[in-house]
Amino acid sequence: MARWESSSGKVERTPPTQPVPRTVSAAIRRIFVDTGDKDLQSIADARAQGNASYLLERVHAFKGALQMLGERSLAEQCGAIERDLRDAMPVDEEALDALQAALQARLDDYRRDLEQPS
Repeated sequence: MARWESSSGKVERTPPTQPVPRTVSAAIRRIFVDTGDKDLQSIADARAQGNASYLLERVHAFKGALQMLGERSLAEQCGAIERDLRDAMPVDEEALDALQAALQARLDDYRRDLEQPS
């Protein structure tokens, strides 16, 4: 089951902030932030509606964007949730909560980075 765990082994709601990689253009990072906010809301909506196929679609989209940005660890978290959804396995609500918190934190990191002067 996917979940973000701290070094102490406890499930955390918000992972620590890490520097934003600048291996892709600011324009691509901006698109990630803009679409990420919408996708994160769509994940929340899909969960509230119990719509597993839409949840799978949005988690998959996030995974692809994260891979493109070089965000390997977070992409792997998305991949674990995606596998459970594809296999029609029950997805741990705590794992989804942790994923949403981690995605929000990373979007916030990118947003702050884009606001910094170059």
